[in-house]
Amino acid sequence: MKNESSSATPRLLEELPAGIIPGLELPSLTHIADRLTVQRYEASQRQFEKALALMHGEQTDMPNAVKEAIAAVESLSLRVSGLSSGTLGDCIKELKRQEKLSPPLGKVLEGLWGYSSEEPGVRHGKIAAPSAPTAEAHFAVNLAASAILYLLDLDAT
Repeated sequence: MKNESSSATPRLLEELPAGIIPGLELPSLTHIADRLTVQRYEASQRQFEKALALMHGEQTDMPNAVKEAIAAVESLSLRVSGLSSGTLGDCIKELKRQEKLSPPLGKVLEGLWGYSSEEPGVRHGKIAAPSAPTAEAHFAVNLAASAILYLLDLDAT
């Protein structure tokens, strides 16, 4: 029997640090910018790209990463709901009224909005210093990414 040893190929050595793993699809986060390239989604695209830069840049800023990700959801929600202004809460109510958003998924979006409103320094000033623990920030931004993909699908129907 031939002795086969495993060794990394030059391509694997180049792609693995970039987050490219052979055979695995990239997470939703990496697909968002591509899906938001339509002019009507420009505000959401810029906000979400800013969120990613704040979360993965040289100097991370988790509270602001969450704020920008939620702002991207809010901007897109305004488009999908047909409202010209309002909060994410207003959009959730309108999408439910239009029967575009099921009540359980509405609760998920309400939870995301609530988190960003209650966490010190994310959406509103607080007496406490701004904070968003890394794990919570990653969860919130990933949840925002999923919400964006869902809202884009709602807008296409």
